[in-house]
Amino acid sequence: MALKKANRRIQKHILKHGSIVPKDLVEDCQMMVNHYDIWFTQFNLHKKKLKPDANDLFVFEQADSQCAFPVEAEKRLKQYYLEIKQEPEQEMVAP
Repeated sequence: MALKKANRRIQKHILKHGSIVPKDLVEDCQMMVNHYDIWFTQFNLHKKKLKPDANDLFVFEQADSQCAFPVEAEKRLKQYYLEIKQEPEQEMVAP
């Protein structure tokens, strides 16, 4: 369940702070949230149907291109994070 917890934290962080990312990353944030929405739906259906043990394997099944993990979006968001992490501490103000 560690992956579920990590995915939920990432999704919540994007939803909470999505309004302060640069405009060119908004679509990337939307793609990530969409992927996590689909992932959680599949996970919850799997859990309800099979009642898996904590050590059981869960394999995300890609239904179409809309739910594939957005690798390029993740790379751009990660790059943005690394860039702002290098900047001196400053107060962030939402636009």
